[in-house]
Amino acid sequence: MKTVYITDLDGTLLLPDATLSAFSRDALSRLYGAGVCVALSTARTAATVAKMFDGVPLAAPAALMNGACVYELSSRRYLSAEIIPTDAQAALFRAVSGMSAFAYTVENGALSTFYETDDDPHARKFRVEREVKYGKVFTKVSSLSELIGRGVVYLSLAGREDDVRPVRDALTAVEGLNVHFYRDIYERDFFYLEACAAGASKSAAARRIRALTGANRLVCFGDNLNDLSLFEACDEKIAVSNAADEVRRGADLVIGANVDDAVVKYIMEREGIR
Repeated sequence: MKTVYITDLDGTLLLPDATLSAFSRDALSRLYGAGVCVALSTARTAATVAKMFDGVPLAAPAALMNGACVYELSSRRYLSAEIIPTDAQAALFRAVSGMSAFAYTVENGALSTFYETDDDPHARKFRVEREVKYGKVFTKVSSLSELIGRGVVYLSLAGREDDVRPVRDALTAVEGLNVHFYRDIYERDFFYLEACAAGASKSAAARRIRALTGANRLVCFGDNLNDLSLFEACDEKIAVSNAADEVRRGADLVIGANVDDAVVKYIMEREGIR
């Protein structure tokens, strides 16, 4: 029986400073060497994940942008990308007009990121950090509506709950969209709103990873509300101890915290690797 382990990144596999510990980096390499299959499931993009895991041999596909894309790290190519329907794109961009949102397209196998303003300090920090740490390129446009009809796969908006929740409420009625809304684990006063195509989710991406890898069993790890979708597709659902209450309640098992490298320690123990 082939088991594939699928882990979320921020708050689950990564440390509180959004880095992979030296212990987990070494452990993942050892697991790979022993033939253990570990896959990633995250709201992050290919550029960020590839930089974070540079030098770590991960053979399994990764679910990116909450499952909007499935990506092969070894070849740096997209295996699938769920495009938001044109009408839903138009409604989405109307709802966030004038706000510090980031829109992502996948066209001709390449990811591009666009924004019309980053007046919000949180958004500016988000952009600058990714430019400096991960070499990402952000393109400023006069309006995100310029992207309508293109390969838009994802939109991310962060802000105070009172500012972002009304946008979430407006978008939940839009046909063709899947909308996530959850608290930022790094800045607790902020909430993330993330939108992708209705058929895109961590759950759908996990099922695709199952098919691509030939897995008989999926074991997944998570901490935040967007991981509840991942849980839906897995045979065994595991929460780290620092997970949100709803995630711990939805899990079959709660292990240690992300600060203690709990995910890789659990996999190594289960696979009998010392």
